[in-house]
Amino acid sequence: MGRRERVLVALVALVAPLLVVGLVSLSGGAQAVKQPGAFDSSVGATQCALLGRRWSQQRGCARSRCVAGAVLFNANLGAEVCASRAGAPYGTYVEPSRCVALGRVWVASANYCASSPDRGTEAVAGAPQCRAPDAVYVVQGEKPGHYDECLAPAYADQLRGLAAAAGTTLAQQVDRRSALQCGDRVGRAMVDGVCALSDAPPPAHTDQTLVIGDSLGWRSADELEGRRPGWAVDAMPSRKIGELRGRLDAYRAVHGQPSALVVELGTNATTGFSERDLRSSVRSLPRSTAVLFVLPYRQVARGNAPSAATYGGWMRDLARTRSRTCVADWPRLLDQRPGLLLDGTHPTHRGEKVYAGLLATGLSGCR
Repeated sequence: MGRRERVLVALVALVAPLLVVGLVSLSGGAQAVKQPGAFDSSVGATQCALLGRRWSQQRGCARSRCVAGAVLFNANLGAEVCASRAGAPYGTYVEPSRCVALGRVWVASANYCASSPDRGTEAVAGAPQCRAPDAVYVVQGEKPGHYDECLAPAYADQLRGLAAAAGTTLAQQVDRRSALQCGDRVGRAMVDGVCALSDAPPPAHTDQTLVIGDSLGWRSADELEGRRPGWAVDAMPSRKIGELRGRLDAYRAVHGQPSALVVELGTNATTGFSERDLRSSVRSLPRSTAVLFVLPYRQVARGNAPSAATYGGWMRDLARTRSRTCVADWPRLLDQRPGLLLDGTHPTHRGEKVYAGLLATGLSGCR
């Protein structure tokens, strides 16, 4: 090896570590993330059991090991949950306030509503998924408008009597008579204590702010509800930006136009989704509706679809041309406050609070 080659090798050895450090410390939470251990000591024994994960008295709640008869359902950091071998998870994506209204336990450590993995048992008295120790857990469909419910024992007995007289089941009676969930079903209304078909059109407007989001909004939903309890949070892990119009239409079919809209999407790309599609979704709102775009951030781009930064550019352009529209700059905040991300995308528990605060305060400037 000649002198020139030796010099080049030495330079590469010197510069390469600096390049790695530079790449890792780029803006928006791209700082080196400490690898988590196999156990999470911040999750207590009770919540660990509700998630179907294995508990160690010495080490805490296992991240990827499940109780006997269960398998890992979601391995995403900070949202680990197990499921039965039949595929029924121990936790469901439900709004925190809705989970509590259903009488069920909100598992804050992983942002799930505790769900029974035994879908073959219609009702269980004293189920751990219920907030009240004597409540009766009744299995439903675990989907919007048909979530499992926990009932007071006296009410469960009353519905059992109605079921016996009508030749139906307790679960069917709960489904028919749930005023709490009837309001989330399209074309339905409570009539004489029964959720029945209704010809009444949905209201034109509602005095409610709607948040349409992905896993970041879902993980921060309980913190956001603490700041803005009247907001409706429609957030789901892995939701793509191309689902914006569909989710907006689904809300309007039941509740009418929201008074304000927070768009927390763009972390997950949609191939073929364009700036024109984004503008079309916003044009479907009244011009008086305030809109807040939360600029997305993802440390590593996926696939050939536009990146989170591209979507963020479209959002900025739309905010400049539409009145009562603004942006909340999540990437910039990550620059200013390192250490808010778990894995380059999802926030830590502290980051969830910061993210919720960004959404809660960001809308005020749009109004």
